[in-house]
Amino acid sequence: LEPTMGPVEKGHSPFPSAERATLGFVMYLSSYLLLGLFLMWGFLPDQWLHAIGFSYFPQKYWAVAVPCFLAVGLFLFVIAYVGANFLLVAPLDDPCTITDASALSCPPGGRYSVPPLYDIPITQINRAMFPPPNSHQKTSATTPSFSSPHAVDPH
Repeated sequence: LEPTMGPVEKGHSPFPSAERATLGFVMYLSSYLLLGLFLMWGFLPDQWLHAIGFSYFPQKYWAVAVPCFLAVGLFLFVIAYVGANFLLVAPLDDPCTITDASALSCPPGGRYSVPPLYDIPITQINRAMFPPPNSHQKTSATTPSFSSPHAVDPH
């Protein structure tokens, strides 16, 4: 028996299909229509709404309460999201913030015109960023130098 082939599916494309473009346009128009109806309900007096045929609608309180609830909910969501990220991050004194099993150490020996890719040791970073106060080095804390110990001197 030969396996039956289903319909050939189109691959994903960054360009919208005609169906997606039509749906997007309808959603665009619908959002403006709903915004207009919401603003009419919120700002027009009840007598005017009854005159144009809108007789069943919620109290005007909800025209103010719902946007306030949404704004406060969004604010609390952002605060909770940031707080959850702070809880998931390792403390600063944890060794995993300095190195891990995937770290590449500097290969020993050899002089390279272009140094190989490796992780800079934390001791070298500390020497460049925080030199002792009594040292008179050419590099300052504002312009750290992260050169490879195996780099070829161009002079």
